[in-house]
Amino acid sequence: EVEISMEDTREQERVLISSSSSKTSRHSKLSALRKFLFGVGGAASVMPNTVLGFYLQIYLLETAELSPGLASVVIFVGRLWDALTDPLIGFLSSKTDTKMGRMRPWLLASTVPMVAAYVAIWIVPAGSQSVLTVYYVFMYCGYQMFLSCFHVPYTSLTVYLSTDSGERDSATAFRMVSEVAGTLIGAVAQGLCISLFVDKSSGCTDFGDEPKHFVSQEKKAYFSASCIVGFLMLIAALSPFFGVREVKDAAVRREPLSFFQGLRYTFRQWPFVHLMMIYLCAWLMVSLVQTNLALYVHYVLNMESQFQYVIILLLVVVVLSIPMWQLCLLRIGKRTTYVAGISFILPVLFALLYITEDYNYVIWIMAVISGIGMGAAYLVPWSMLPDVIDEAAARDGVRRESLFYAFFVFWQKFSIGIALALSTLALEVFGDYRTGKCSQPESVALTLRLLMSAGPILLILLSFFFTWRYPITEAKRSEIKETLESRRNTKATKSNRMSTNRKPKERKRVGQSENQRAICETVMSETETETTDGDMLYDSSEPTGDSFITEDGQTQP
Repeated sequence: EVEISMEDTREQERVLISSSSSKTSRHSKLSALRKFLFGVGGAASVMPNTVLGFYLQIYLLETAELSPGLASVVIFVGRLWDALTDPLIGFLSSKTDTKMGRMRPWLLASTVPMVAAYVAIWIVPAGSQSVLTVYYVFMYCGYQMFLSCFHVPYTSLTVYLSTDSGERDSATAFRMVSEVAGTLIGAVAQGLCISLFVDKSSGCTDFGDEPKHFVSQEKKAYFSASCIVGFLMLIAALSPFFGVREVKDAAVRREPLSFFQGLRYTFRQWPFVHLMMIYLCAWLMVSLVQTNLALYVHYVLNMESQFQYVIILLLVVVVLSIPMWQLCLLRIGKRTTYVAGISFILPVLFALLYITEDYNYVIWIMAVISGIGMGAAYLVPWSMLPDVIDEAAARDGVRRESLFYAFFVFWQKFSIGIALALSTLALEVFGDYRTGKCSQPESVALTLRLLMSAGPILLILLSFFFTWRYPITEAKRSEIKETLESRRNTKATKSNRMSTNRKPKERKRVGQSENQRAICETVMSETETETTDGDMLYDSSEPTGDSFITEDGQTQP
């Protein structure tokens, strides 16, 4: 009877573990609709950022007619402010805890101000260059601040979607497709508005200047496009708020840190440092190409009227390549996928250094090849970040996803802001760029070639080094997943035991008489008293309140 009782106890534990494991598995699964609604939110930040990346420099130089030096001030201050606000928002969002969740309230509060500030950037007020510079610095910083209030909580929401890393990777793939589709839509809207409103067929004036009606048409085109993109941002930003629910992870606890404690903590995580350098190098490369592409196509290839179509082709290929790279993530691992994808871009960058106006048709082939590689640059680093967070949670037992996402974006934006400002300033210092002119000296073309090829090539090679040193392999990933899953099951089992102990149920032993049951209980009590390891099923010294009649006819407790 003792053996049967012990076997019943072990069977109960197996049932509890199996039940908790199945509940965890069911709770971890995400429907395709939830993944889609979460992914749509990515377009809210990437769509305007891509438009700003491709068009802000040329807009400030040729439509607002700022000098390259003042334009670089606008870009650098805006990017620096954006970088500084990211850790602050990450710190504040990590302390947020409401009925709606930790991250979702930030999405709702930041959406409308972010859209309004974005539209204001594309307005050219009357005034001197100093007035225009102050206006654009203020509006650009405002947009970047509200963007941080949306983007940091949104990306942190990834780890609240599910406790299953595979489900999070799948949701990240939805997000990457949505982001690139959003940038494609934004690029199409911007390009079509410029094509419809701007007509440069009449050429330059006798002094080599652009006619004033060109500038007026460009102002109207940029503002109209900003209204279209702003409306799409509004829809995309609200989709994850209404379509996603946050899941709490029982395997880890959350302990908020101060800003400087968080800074020290994240930079002691070597997997995070390596991944941050991979992402930093990749996006510095992408940003240098993205920012200078418009001027390169205009002044090196003499294809100004076809610039928007080159962007559209590039982004279409990026969208189509992401599912392929997602499949590669599952088949060959994340590190190998990243190296294979970025390798597509290297020959294109070498070609940009030597291509001339006579062979400008090659740019279409180069857009297809580089688009394939950029799909990996979009997808892989963001798929690796949840693994870094899980690795720290498995080791420390504490999850601090907001800090990781905030500092991940902080250093990326800070470095990119410096690089973009310096590249814009280089046009004035080394290229002798002349604002408001239809043609530029050869020094501008040479500067653009170096910015589009030499710098990005060095950055790619540096990213390969950090990828080689990245410590989270596929085997390590599986080990981390098993550790966290074991903690969840253990915690769920303990919780079920506690709930069972609160409501004990009496079980009858079928086919036993009162005397037989009493004798069995006495034997079990004596067995427990003799146990040497201290593990007792119950305290035999406490009276149970039951009694039975012995064989000699006396009543015993």
